[in-house]
Amino acid sequence: MIEIVQKTAIPKNGLGSFIRPCQRIELSYCNWGGSSKSMKEFLTKKLAPIAKTSQDIEFHVYNRQGQHPLIRAFYNTGREKTICTRKMDTKQIMDKITMCRDSDGLKPRFIKQPVQSTNPSVRGVWSPFSESAKSYRVYGKN
Repeated sequence: MIEIVQKTAIPKNGLGSFIRPCQRIELSYCNWGGSSKSMKEFLTKKLAPIAKTSQDIEFHVYNRQGQHPLIRAFYNTGREKTICTRKMDTKQIMDKITMCRDSDGLKPRFIKQPVQSTNPSVRGVWSPFSESAKSYRVYGKN
């Protein structure tokens, strides 16, 4: 007799499903502050379409009296990114939210060697001063 074993896939990025690194975005504003004017406009008109298209992210809205408006993004790596939207219009706020939504939350890093391999090259690193480079002939000059 053959038994069927039910197995669920372990979610990993690139294998089967995609897990977005951004888990939660918090938007804060002030009711009476002039710096929160565009944030309040964004919350009333443009937040609902973004929340519908990215349903895997929690959106929290806070009223912080006497404070400048902020966007805070929390990532599954444990990091958090905070952006002040004091002098931004609604389009710039939208761009910042999509940037937070699509980024991985890691610090920018400088990659010294763009390609890393576990197997070193058999031929070695090419150099213009090696013997094989000197054997190339420049056409048009003798």
